[in-house]
Amino acid sequence: MKTKRTGLTTHFDSDSSTVIVDNAANCCICNDKDMFISEITKMDPTKNLTVSTAGGEKAPIGYGDVLWKWSDDEGKVHEHSLKDVLYFPESPVNII
Repeated sequence: MKTKRTGLTTHFDSDSSTVIVDNAANCCICNDKDMFISEITKMDPTKNLTVSTAGGEKAPIGYGDVLWKWSDDEGKVHEHSLKDVLYFPESPVNII
């Protein structure tokens, strides 16, 4: 299967994870604990940090460093690491 472009979306293999690249996002969100390459630091409950999403305001469980990897249809691995990514296990997608 080749990479297929439709509008601003690029589709890779069917076993890939969904990651939204949002140029208006002021933080990154990851929903998969296994993607974290550092310990997940619990949020300080006194800070009352919440993130507004289409589903309302929610508080992250913690934050840490994430390494995302994708293989394209030619088998080339693409990697991107991010620091201080918020951990939201209930999020339906990951956001960069």
